[in-house]
Amino acid sequence: MSCARALAPLVLVACAAPAGHPQARDHCERHAVTTQLAGLPMEIKGFGHVKEANYDKAKDRQRALLEELDNPAPIRVAAE
Repeated sequence: MSCARALAPLVLVACAAPAGHPQARDHCERHAVTTQLAGLPMEIKGFGHVKEANYDKAKDRQRALLEELDNPAPIRVAAE
């Protein structure tokens, strides 16, 4: 088991935002995205054309994650 997988449950518990704190939830969502970005190099495996294909997939995923960081989904807060 990788270190990231072993720590994943701890990250979810640590980032459980209390009700009424949308900023805390936003921080946790950004943390999840940046953690995924940090793990992208581990996805580039193989040799030759296999490595190139994995690199292309990682670049596409990187673009999507960076877009998510630049344009986060709006935080919805329930009316009281």
